[in-house]
Amino acid sequence: MNKTTLKISAARMEKLFRPDPSLPSHEEKFRKDRLKWPSLICEGDSWFRNPGRFVTIPQHLNQDKLGYSSKLAILNRASPGDTAEGILHGLGRAYEDVRKYRPNGFLLSAGGNDLLNPSNLRSIIKPRTGNGDFFNEEKMTAFEQELGQTYIDILATLNSAQPGMPIFLHGYDYPHVTGRGIGFGPIMIGPWLKPVIETERGYRLKSEQQALVRQTIQRLEGVQKNAMSILTEWCKKKGVRCSLHHVNLKGTVPSADDWLDEIHPSSTSNKKLATKIKAAVMSVIS
Repeated sequence: MNKTTLKISAARMEKLFRPDPSLPSHEEKFRKDRLKWPSLICEGDSWFRNPGRFVTIPQHLNQDKLGYSSKLAILNRASPGDTAEGILHGLGRAYEDVRKYRPNGFLLSAGGNDLLNPSNLRSIIKPRTGNGDFFNEEKMTAFEQELGQTYIDILATLNSAQPGMPIFLHGYDYPHVTGRGIGFGPIMIGPWLKPVIETERGYRLKSEQQALVRQTIQRLEGVQKNAMSILTEWCKKKGVRCSLHHVNLKGTVPSADDWLDEIHPSSTSNKKLATKIKAAVMSVIS
């Protein structure tokens, strides 16, 4: 690839990922909406913001009542492709948002990119043996410990901005090893799973792929819940108010046909996910 192409690609990517001021992430809209509806600040990855024009989870929370009497005011600080570590390093803006707006809650989407990026998958997934033993446990345990500490740091930082603010961390639904990426004009992103799981590690049976993916997502959810439990216990011992809530999304979108690519649900599927998230949020803040 020559320099001219690189410059064009970089400019194209910048345009694709530039926040659209018409979306509910726009701060002025949030300031108006919070006068009418309960407010949430969102931070996360491409499940919350995507350069495509399909409707994301925060947009559904802002645009649809989803079975309740009101919508939610949303300030969306998510960045597509962000990792939990990246979110932690860039958490200053969200921290200041919480201090400034005193929202009814905070919604976090984090960890999926840490887990499912091809480099990490190559590290934690063993070549096929045929006995259902998928993981390099030494590498997987190290990953879980590091990610768990990152979750604790993110949650503790957010809680310190507004002690006792309800913080919601969602788990992920089971992705699908389809080999589908997603295109934005001339740019193709993905696939993430099939090149590693099937081609490199040798899991070609659909049943094995499904079992591997399910165990991977379950392990991630275990890390999330454990981190929240550790921080909750610490807060109790120190007399610090905290309100941490995990949202289980597993099994919400079971068909691969309802996903845009291997790891991103469609607009319609995002509405199903948003409905579950809103139920969890409203059970706490209403």
